[in-house]
Amino acid sequence: TLRHADLAALDDDELAEAVAESLRRALRLGGVAIDVDWPSGARRLAQSGLIGEVVLDVPLVVQQEQVGVLLISARRGERLDRTSIDSLNGLAPVVAATVQLVAKARALSESRARIAGARDEERRQLRRELHDGFGPALAGVGLGLQAARNLLDADPESARRLLDSLVGEVEQRVEEVRTLARGLLPPVLEELGLVPAIEELAERHHQTAGLEVVVRADPGIGVDGADQRGALYGIVAEALRNVVRHAAARRCEIELLSTDGGIVVRVSDDGVGIDPDHAPGVGLRSMRERADAVGATLRIG
Repeated sequence: TLRHADLAALDDDELAEAVAESLRRALRLGGVAIDVDWPSGARRLAQSGLIGEVVLDVPLVVQQEQVGVLLISARRGERLDRTSIDSLNGLAPVVAATVQLVAKARALSESRARIAGARDEERRQLRRELHDGFGPALAGVGLGLQAARNLLDADPESARRLLDSLVGEVEQRVEEVRTLARGLLPPVLEELGLVPAIEELAERHHQTAGLEVVVRADPGIGVDGADQRGALYGIVAEALRNVVRHAAARRCEIELLSTDGGIVVRVSDDGVGIDPDHAPGVGLRSMRERADAVGATLRIG
């Protein structure tokens, strides 16, 4: 048997291997294997001994959901007796819980890696915008101002037209900077909170896309943590983008509801819905990763 201190010192893969090894030794089996079928693909999570002829396969079930299967081979020349079979069936929930624990730990690790990658990509995109967009544009404005100064005495009218053009260029770049800043973190989110930020987002989509967006929030509702506010805002923003791009909707509702467990944010529309066989794209994955990052649950239907 394994002590709690022994288990705590193991990583995810070692934990599954230790469980398989303990089962094999305790019940004097020829081989024990734990197979899983996860979204990332079916694989053998752990194995102890040799898996020859499988004499018993035990489904590993957690809350009516099968998370894997336990494969058993007897020792050469031996058969499984009723006591061993009963023991394996009795231990199956423990093994299933271990498999689920490993799966959740791995999913969390992969999600964190994706989030870190997404943040790095945001930084790279910001660097490209600054280096390839705003940098050359500001350099061009500087050259234009130099040219206008040279024309002031010889051709004041040309200098005036050039300055007017430069004013328009600067105004355009200022608006691009504002758009970029709002995309990273809307000021209203930090200054006034989640609900006003979502109301501003809804009004912007109404003005730019003609979508009727209604925001309903329970009185006094709020989210204290900046990470939670940012995640919920990002999820709602992505949901609205999907409504505009794909739903062919005329009306959208955003609800913020207080519950005993915290807060529920619901985005619904009168559009065409989502095909059940639709493969999640970057937007849907980013929504799920934002939810995972703050311990929330995302449901899409």
